[in-house]
Amino acid sequence: MMAPMTPQLRQLQTLLRFWTVLFGLGAFLFFITPLRVIASLNYSTQYLHFLRPLDETSISFWLPLAVSLMCVLTLLCYLAAKHIEQAAAWVVPILLSKAVSSLTFFFFYIRQNFAAPFFWGALCDGVIFLVTFYFFRRAFDGQTRKTEVDQE
Repeated sequence: MMAPMTPQLRQLQTLLRFWTVLFGLGAFLFFITPLRVIASLNYSTQYLHFLRPLDETSISFWLPLAVSLMCVLTLLCYLAAKHIEQAAAWVVPILLSKAVSSLTFFFFYIRQNFAAPFFWGALCDGVIFLVTFYFFRRAFDGQTRKTEVDQE
């Protein structure tokens, strides 16, 4: 019989289900409307003058990699939520992906003359990393403490 799920694990599971939908939708939107995604991000330059637009035609080479990564992240989130007790095996690659993408987006934000899509990419993926890391740590620290208390 399985032990009851801690509230922290349940919260992580809910977050991972949300990311599953978000990443799946992101993959779909990136695939069917890549230029519209860039145009939408570039729109912010009208109001945030520290940002610059990015040439919309420069993304098609990397689009297959972005879509495939979003599909892999969708699957990892689905598997982690489905098998929440073993979520570490799937959450760690998600965290690695979001840490690397955040830093890479930030690097290109600086290198590409403060282009808006890189700013928003760094911000979004950075927030996803921090929120996921926070709930991941809470879930597994809480589970460890509960197990230690139960053993005493």
